[in-house]
Amino acid sequence: MPNHEIDPSAVHHLFEAQAERTPEADALIFEQERLSYGELNDRANRLARHLRAMGVVPETLVGILAERSPEMVAGVLATLKAGGAYVPLDPGYPAERLGFMWADVGRGSPAGRPPVLLAQRRLADALSEDGGRTVFLDDEVAGHPARNLAGRAHPDSLAYVIYTSGSTGRPKGVLVPHRGVVNVIRESERLLGVGPGDRVLQLASLGFDASALEIFTALATGACLVLTRRETLMSGEALGRELRDRSITTMAIPPSLLDTVPDLDLPSLRSIIVGGEACSAATAARWAAGRRLVNAYAPTEATIYATAALLTGDGAATPPIG
Repeated sequence: MPNHEIDPSAVHHLFEAQAERTPEADALIFEQERLSYGELNDRANRLARHLRAMGVVPETLVGILAERSPEMVAGVLATLKAGGAYVPLDPGYPAERLGFMWADVGRGSPAGRPPVLLAQRRLADALSEDGGRTVFLDDEVAGHPARNLAGRAHPDSLAYVIYTSGSTGRPKGVLVPHRGVVNVIRESERLLGVGPGDRVLQLASLGFDASALEIFTALATGACLVLTRRETLMSGEALGRELRDRSITTMAIPPSLLDTVPDLDLPSLRSIIVGGEACSAATAARWAAGRRLVNAYAPTEATIYATAALLTGDGAATPPIG
């Protein structure tokens, strides 16, 4: 029986419903580590209860300072389960940018609801933070039940805050509600044909909204999220090997990065969504044959993407964006 009533208008509840359906299925793979849907849900629930004990309620902002890892994904889910909104803090950003973003998060937090920082212990020194408001993602959170929490989110609740430089060059936080994320994930499920048995590559930095597309499209549909290290993205050959060796079926990727992947036999790769920059006719012609190749576009304010076109790779001068 469900632990609580599933509300499909909150994006983390889509994951919880899937965890109830297929608790033993692989939810996440990172190098040699595997977590089932049940294990990932339990881990996120314990951390969410810890966050609630620290005062996280709806509209509380929770910074996540972490490299790609199971802890990062659990932190995202736990923040949403607790009712808060997560704020990605990419450890690869310059210290000045990180410091500005975190100070801005503090200024933008509702009165009486100071932000909480979820961080991998080795990265926590990147921000000056009162230790009493920091939770280390590496630590095991014991003493909290693993069952699902009663929901506090509704469609207009904040899900995350993504910082983008926009037209000014100065980072600004874009507030994104659950409603928008759920809409995009449901459409992506249809466009890309993602479901149980698929493997979705987690390629984007958490600081880009493409990461939300990757994470939730996988975990809301019963697919497996495969995390890759940042170093893999430095080489098209390494990325190609990752796609082949991990039997990736679905990925989101900028066209310029896709262009660096050499010609390999990738029989598992069935669906690709490109975005973030213009996709050339040559890129479409190379990657569309035998696959679903979707060209998507939107500013962060519109929640990941708002237009999408299925490309045929027929040599059109300018592939449409939808």
